[in-house]
Amino acid sequence: MKYNSVSTYFSKIQNRQLIPAFLPVLAFFAVYFLILVGEVTPIFIDESALLIAAVLALVALTDALVALVIFQLGMKRIRTKVSLGERLDAYANWCVVRYGLVYSGSWMLVVALYLTGLEWLSVAFGLHLLFYFLNKCF
Repeated sequence: MKYNSVSTYFSKIQNRQLIPAFLPVLAFFAVYFLILVGEVTPIFIDESALLIAAVLALVALTDALVALVIFQLGMKRIRTKVSLGERLDAYANWCVVRYGLVYSGSWMLVVALYLTGLEWLSVAFGLHLLFYFLNKCF
């Protein structure tokens, strides 16, 4: 193992995953603020905006649920390994895959807000963040 203790290992995993998690949050707040100020106008304003936003929000939800299922299946395989070092390395890799999927869902919601400007996407983004923090891997 490359770390002095298991707690150091998990704190490193946590730090590696929290930093990329805040990039979509900052982008969402920036786009929301620019829409409120009037600097950015939504591209889709007609009835297609609701359809586009609903599809992207549904894809983000599906993305998060797929990440949860994939992680659970991966954890079953990781538990069968004998060595603690091998289990921790495999665990870190599965965390990266899982949160890569969750981050892509966050970016989809940012793009949906930019394209449509619908306010209910802020609630969807908040729920997506709640899912992230309730299901974190460490």
